[in-house]
Amino acid sequence: MIGNKKTKVLNDGSNFPEVRKMTAGQVREFREKKLDPSHNKTLLKASKNKEGAFDEENVEDLVVALDVSDTMVWWILDNVYRDYDFYEADYQACSVLAADTYTGTFGFGEAEQKNS
Repeated sequence: MIGNKKTKVLNDGSNFPEVRKMTAGQVREFREKKLDPSHNKTLLKASKNKEGAFDEENVEDLVVALDVSDTMVWWILDNVYRDYDFYEADYQACSVLAADTYTGTFGFGEAEQKNS
């Protein structure tokens, strides 16, 4: 951020910020808003539907999961990367940044890295 102006992230991704971990305070807010998939019963239920059957209940869970997923991405971008403006950035790249932030914060994937 320069002064009070956010750095505009370019659509080509050339100036995306480096992945960083959430602070303890950010994790607390994130969980209070029920955005953490590991602490949200509806998301856990949707992810455990291994049969892939789409009955009315499963579709509702999937819709909630997708909505929370999008909200989670924007919450991470807005709160962890406050100095950046992602409005015109590639959404898929933004989703990857948010996912990497989440996994880095909670240590997912570290066991695989250590074992490789």
